[in-house]
Amino acid sequence: MSGSGGGSFGGQFGQDTFELTCEKLTITTQLSSPNPAVVPLLKVGDILFIQQRNQNGLSLTEAIYGANQVAGGIASPQIRRMRECIELGTTYVARIISINGGQVMVKVYAQ
Repeated sequence: MSGSGGGSFGGQFGQDTFELTCEKLTITTQLSSPNPAVVPLLKVGDILFIQQRNQNGLSLTEAIYGANQVAGGIASPQIRRMRECIELGTTYVARIISINGGQVMVKVYAQ
């Protein structure tokens, strides 16, 4: 019986499974380089939108508050995978889970 569940995903390694993986990707991290002008406006539970931006040849993943204000960056070992998913059309948001002074902890997930 120990192997009875192992074959249930057989044959499902096409595009649908790949997209499902993007939908399940979550990252819990602190905002990198938090914007000191925006951090005081943030509250636990706020939703930030995630966007990709290219600046001087660098690909930046940013958390956006309100009317296009950069709250900070998203950095994680999983960032490359998330960028691939964004390019494939997955939209991500970040929910603020804690604020400690200038440190803002967020959970990023597919919308």
